[in-house]
Amino acid sequence: MRTVKAMLAALLAVWPLGVQAEGGANAPVPVQAPATAPATADVARLLDVMQIDATIDVMRAEGMAHGAVLEQEMFPGEGGVAWRGKVSAIYDPARMRAGVESGLGRALAGDAETIAAALAFFGSDLGQKILSLEIEARRVLLDEAAEAAARARAGDLRAAEDPRYRLVEEDAA
Repeated sequence: MRTVKAMLAALLAVWPLGVQAEGGANAPVPVQAPATAPATADVARLLDVMQIDATIDVMRAEGMAHGAVLEQEMFPGEGGVAWRGKVSAIYDPARMRAGVESGLGRALAGDAETIAAALAFFGSDLGQKILSLEIEARRVLLDEAAEAAARARAGDLRAAEDPRYRLVEEDAA
């Protein structure tokens, strides 16, 4: 359980992402990299095993899509290139990885046992399958039609009182 909490703490370390706009709506967005703790080779290896770059790519796509929705809802047609640039700076993959690496490095500092356990699990066939399925599911959910189909199917399972749906519902509670 400690490993999971450490991983979540590290991922949450990148939020908020430290982006500050100065000089008005069209000014460039300076991106401040998070303060980094020295990353050990084991932490860097753990991030690679955890497929963090693929996860960050999906997070970036999700963030860019959300930025487009915010633009449409809050100031339609007014954001343009400047807005997309700011959203892109927020979801800069190198900065996001540095934030995760720093947070995970701090969370696991000196805890070789947890790092070894995480490497063993996430490096196993099961761990890799879980990570790959999670990343793929998030990619699929970026497609509005796929998300609508998933919601419709979940509604059907719920209405039919399918035991699989109840298991998911119980886990969410």
